[in-house]
Amino acid sequence: MVGDSPETDIEGGRAAGLRTMWVATGRQWPTGVRRRPNAVVADNAEATAVLSALDRW
Repeated sequence: MVGDSPETDIEGGRAAGLRTMWVATGRQWPTGVRRRPNAVVADNAEATAVLSALDRW
């Protein structure tokens, strides 16, 4: 699951058993969100590059 919302994208993805990637877009990870992403990237371009480089993520 790749997304920019810590609560719905990352926590939801982790709760469903998915690996997650947070697109930070200049933001810090918020306090109080207990499930952290497997990966953090700066923007969509970096997310695309990371996913493209992986055989199976």
